[in-house]
Formats: sequence, C-alpha cells, structure tokens
Amino acid sequence: MELPKPFWVSQENVHMLKVKIPERFRRYADEVRENVPLFREKISVSHMPAELGPSLQDDNGDDDSGYEPTSVGDPDFESCLNRNGLGSGKVEEMVEDKPSEEAKGRYSGGAPPKSKPSSDDPSKDKKSDSHDILHLPKDKKCAVCQEAKQDALPARRVKGPHVMTDGKPSEKFGDRIHGDHIIVAKNCLSSEKKGINGETACLVLYDDFTKAVCAYPANSKSTENCIHAVNKFIGSRSANELHSDNAPELEACARKIGLVPDLTVPYRKTAVITRKIRTLEDCTRCCLVQVGNHSSLWPLAIEYSANAMTLEVWNKIHDHDFLGLAFPFGSLVYYKPNIQNSKLGAKTLPGLFLGWRVEPGINWKGVYKVADSTNISEWLSGKASLTIITTMTVVAHKDGTSFPLGIASQR
Repeated sequence: MELPKPFWVSQENVHMLKVKIPERFRRYADEVRENVPLFREKISVSHMPAELGPSLQDDNGDDDSGYEPTSVGDPDFESCLNRNGLGSGKVEEMVEDKPSEEAKGRYSGGAPPKSKPSSDDPSKDKKSDSHDILHLPKDKKCAVCQEAKQDALPARRVKGPHVMTDGKPSEKFGDRIHGDHIIVAKNCLSSEKKGINGETACLVLYDDFTKAVCAYPANSKSTENCIHAVNKFIGSRSANELHSDNAPELEACARKIGLVPDLTVPYRKTAVITRKIRTLEDCTRCCLVQVGNHSSLWPLAIEYSANAMTLEVWNKIHDHDFLGLAFPFGSLVYYKPNIQNSKLGAKTLPGLFLGWRVEPGINWKGVYKVADSTNISEWLSGKASLTIITTMTVVAHKDGTSFPLGIASQR
C-alpha cells in the first residue's frame, strides 16, 4: 500500500515501520577514510577549455568561487560546453564502477569500519617528542613511564571479619595477636626524645578477639625485648599467631615463643594495628599536654593510654568489669605510701596519678602507679630523678580534677 508523501509515523507505531531500499537504488562505497565513504568513478573528456568562458566568470572577471559543476548529461552543462568552443567535442558520460561482491558483504552488515591512521602522520611524532619532555600524562605504551611510574597496588578495606592463616576468625584471646613498633628516638642524637629511663621504642600488642591493647616501652626493639613483651601480654594463656610486618625481630620472637609468624605484605594487612597505633598516639599526646608537654614522660603516658583502652573491654577478658578506680593521667590524687612517715600524721600524701600496674596476662591486683608531689618538684629542678611509687590506696582530690604539673609549666 502506497501512502501520500510525505507521511508521518506516530511514536507508538515506530516499531512497525520498515524501510526497504531496492538493490538498484543502492550504492556501496569502495573505500572509507575517516568515516567518509569514497566512490570510484571514471570520466573522459575529449577537449578541455584553456580558460573559463564568460559565462563562468563574474562581472569583475574573477572566478566564481561558488560555482559547482553540474552532472554530465545536464542540458545546461552541454550548452555551456558549446558556448566555450566545445561543441564539436564529444563528452562521454561518467562510468560508475559496480561494487564488488566483497564490498557489498563488507558494508551490508552495519556501519563501515574506522580507517586506521597512517603511520607516516607527522603529528604522531610531534606528540611523542613532547611526551618525552616530562612524560605527562602517564602512557601505558611508553617504556620509560612503565619503568619509572609503577605505583603500589591500592590497599582496599577487607570486607568481613579478619581471619587467621587457616581461614577462620579468632574465637578466643591469643588466637591472633597483632604487633608493631613505635619508634620514638631513631638514633643516639635524639636524646631529648628518649623516655625517663632511656626508652627509644615501644612495642604495641593488640588481641584480635578481645580488642585488648598493651604498650611495652623499651630501650631498643631487640628480639629479647619483644619476647619479654609478648610473654607478658599472653601470660599463662595459650596463643596461636603473631601477625606483624616483616620486622626480623618480631619474626624471630614468634618462632622462639612457638607462635605462627604471620608476616604481611607491606601496606596491605597491617591496617588493624596501624589504626590502633594511630589512636594510641593521639591519646598519648593528650596525656602529655595535661602534664605540661614533658615529652620524657611518654613511656608512662603510652602505657596509661593502652591500659585505659583495655579497661573498656575488661569484661571480654575476665568476664567482669574493671573493679578499680580511674583518674586522668597526671591528675592530683592522694595516695597511701607503703611506709608511714609519722605514727600520728596523715596517712595519705599528695601525688600525681600515672596509671595502673597491669600484671602478665592482662591481670590487675589492685596496684596503682603514682609519683609523689615532692619528688616531682625535685625532678623538675633537676635535683632528683623521677621515682614511680606503687600503692593500693588512692583517693580523689577534694577540689576536683587538677593538673599541677601542667599548671606549673604555664607559669
């Protein structure tokens, strides 16, 4: 059925529209360059004019740039040739090459393929020369970029619980222990960064199941110090794995104790202990600010911060909450000394609270760590070294929380 032309197809009937082009009206391109179809044609002309006739020039005698030749066989085109002295010539019609069967099969199935750029393109060499100056941006095909710009693979967050070497998550304390060092003073020239007893490093141990964390400052990160710290952390309990980086002292420590040394790929599986250390360092800095930024007290501050974190998960380790008292680091308290100075004098003395004495296996026997206020004054003036006192009786200051060491440093 033929419809009047032009005709419109409604949107809901577009799927019913079919356009059929008879073979006699089809033309197949012989070549495609940059998505432009090219057709081969042959034309032969017996005579060509030496110059344009008057009909092909404008009033000023210039060429008509807007002139477009008409097709062969057009009456106007033949009359133009006769006016220019080509009446006796014979013009043959353009002969169109018939497309080959290969060309029909090549383009009948869809869009013609994109042509490949020529290898002799000078712009490609220019681009290559400019890339060799700074090698920006990174080019996968550039050998220099591939050798000099190799980045580490991204470390993605692990979905789901962390598992041990056997593929199972930890089920009790000691199944999987994370360990890493904090280096405070890297060499002997950093004496102002050392602790009150010459500590230069601190081993941080973190239990994967109970989330308990402990810090063990030492004068070096030797294998012996690592063994002492791990044994104190585990206590009489059994342990399975020590998850750490490729530090040789931690690997040797695990083998001597009888643990499985689960070594990590750098910047991959150390995220748990790294994040815990970052939190621990922030808490330690806050403790030092409270005592007037006396950096040599960092061993006491980091032990206090780690033990305070463990108090929050105390019930996971011992099936009951922590039963002791908790005061801010460096706050003024009154403690009962082990030896009473006077029979009828006061039983308590003022001092600074420095934390709890945690026993091996993360146990606590009710012992606190304090520093006597008189000893603190002598230590600040350089007349005596700082002495840590252990006591089982601590009383809060009647006027509330105060930090005498921090107040003294501001004067």
